[in-house]
Amino acid sequence: SKRVLDNSLKCVTTYVYCMKIPGEINGPNSKLIYLYVGSKDSPASIEELSNNLQMSKLTIFPVVDQLCESDYLQRTEEGIVIQS
Repeated sequence: SKRVLDNSLKCVTTYVYCMKIPGEINGPNSKLIYLYVGSKDSPASIEELSNNLQMSKLTIFPVVDQLCESDYLQRTEEGIVIQS
């Protein structure tokens, strides 16, 4: 059998996202969740956070609760967003 090589070029676009983490946000999980939510154009769900950050929902819920109580994140009907 012959092996056919695909020599077509594929374009990959890389986005670099810079965002300042407030100094009051401590802990790696808090920072990671804050950065993830802040980098999105749409609200994030707990399920999405769990899948994409490879964290359990039991870990995510209290972190999100604390970030919401501190006015860094906000829960909406669509999901979790950066507090505006």
